[in-house]
Amino acid sequence: MKNKRVTEIPDDQKIYFFTKIVRNQYNSESSKYHYTYRKYKFNDMVESDIPEIEYQEDEFNMEWVQEQLKTIDWYYARLFQLYIDEGCSVTKLSKRTTIPINSVSRDINKVRRQLKQLRNGMRM
Repeated sequence: MKNKRVTEIPDDQKIYFFTKIVRNQYNSESSKYHYTYRKYKFNDMVESDIPEIEYQEDEFNMEWVQEQLKTIDWYYARLFQLYIDEGCSVTKLSKRTTIPINSVSRDINKVRRQLKQLRNGMRM
């Protein structure tokens, strides 16, 4: 197929390709447009813009969780206890315990589901 000149391309195809190029430039994180207009600059943010919210954990809730952890399998209880005590992400917990990340994530979610079901009064 020979190269067509821009004047030989129908208008609807020109519009299609132009919008495709613009959309790709807008969505691409490596484009010049992204670095100029879209990239979030942390230095521009003023600390006073962030509202200060204090988080307080319900003590009864933590006591209830501790009691429920005694009733489940030791592995799940210990893993979930580490997750709570360390306060770190699943990835960091996986690295610290050398347990595969998929296993840690699956097991923590399993305990969460069990606790939610117990909290709602449903027995497993």
